[in-house]
Amino acid sequence: MLEAIRQEFGEGLADESGHGPHTLFRVLKELQGLNVKDVAGGAAATPIALAGIGVNDTILAALAFQGPAAVSGDAFTNVTADASIPSAGHVQFSVDTTGTRVLIVSYTKPVVTE
Repeated sequence: MLEAIRQEFGEGLADESGHGPHTLFRVLKELQGLNVKDVAGGAAATPIALAGIGVNDTILAALAFQGPAAVSGDAFTNVTADASIPSAGHVQFSVDTTGTRVLIVSYTKPVVTE
């Protein structure tokens, strides 16, 4: 798909500050590093398997969604500040997320070549 965009827009697309050529191509390439996955919550400080996440990735957002039986409170809790990546393929939270589904948005910076 990126090659089709390059063919459509050509080699230019540099901005006024000279960041180009291939500026649009590089931006789209970086966006490919966004990942959105969900996992079942767990006890605080317990590693939870999350395929594909690496120790150098960045967790951009983590939202713990309550189950359908929840009768009060928010539909979700922002646990981004409580999230970490203790090892490749795992996330953990410093708070208890048991009984929730946690939506995790992470970023893996791709290698960008010109």
